[in-house]
Amino acid sequence: MSENKLPADPLALILGIMGIIVGVGGCCFASGITAIVPLVVSIVGIVTANKSLRIYGQNPEGYSESSRSNVSMGKVLNIISVVFNGIVVLILLVFLLFFGTLFYNIYDAIDEGGGFDIDETTYDYEESDSLNYDYEDSYKIEQIEVEEVEEVEKDTLMIDTTTIKEIKEVEIIENQ
Repeated sequence: MSENKLPADPLALILGIMGIIVGVGGCCFASGITAIVPLVVSIVGIVTANKSLRIYGQNPEGYSESSRSNVSMGKVLNIISVVFNGIVVLILLVFLLFFGTLFYNIYDAIDEGGGFDIDETTYDYEESDSLNYDYEDSYKIEQIEVEEVEEVEKDTLMIDTTTIKEIKEVEIIENQ
């Protein structure tokens, strides 16, 4: 039995411990965004541990048993870190989606001029308007009798009793 170490012997273990410590510390003391860094670090630790374990599987006599156990322990710590930090990132995304839609709905209600309750006080923007616009009907809608229009298709757009077909005919005559 040889005393050679696997390539990821100290690295996988260190990355697993760092991923857990930074993940727990970042989750509890800072914000959920800091869970992204230990998530990436732990994924790198899993990849290096898997490579080293594959190397050990090809030549078990060339490496020490303690080196293999260190890499295996590092892989387990990295998996724990990935699961924990993945859950924290998912909670952060759900949190952002929930509050993002909530704030969008509040902004949309204010933007449309509707009332918005704050501390049991309703603010209605139409009542507080100081210009008092007159919203009387300033447009007259003319009724088109069926006899005036010879043939109107269902998809034809009518503009002042003139069909689009007639407008195109006038444009063709003017362009010639």
